[in-house]
Amino acid sequence: MNGLGAPSALTETVTETGYSGLFGESDTCTGVATVTTTNAHGPSAAYTVTGVTAGMCSITFSDASAQHQIVAVTVTASGFIINKKK
Repeated sequence: MNGLGAPSALTETVTETGYSGLFGESDTCTGVATVTTTNAHGPSAAYTVTGVTAGMCSITFSDASAQHQIVAVTVTASGFIINKKK
């Protein structure tokens, strides 16, 4: 995907087998990317990440038991990359 804005948005899917609660989301993406969802309920929730301007940030997804996954986001003028941290 190349470019910024809605045409270049990517979907990040959060999945936890057997989980029916709400996923939490926090990020450091203010001014770099927006992170939105229409349904944050498990066992699977899709989040749309849309680049706003070039930069780097991270997104943390969590469940009610404080299990979490951090995702690194790099936004460039020609697109962006999402990398999961292990």
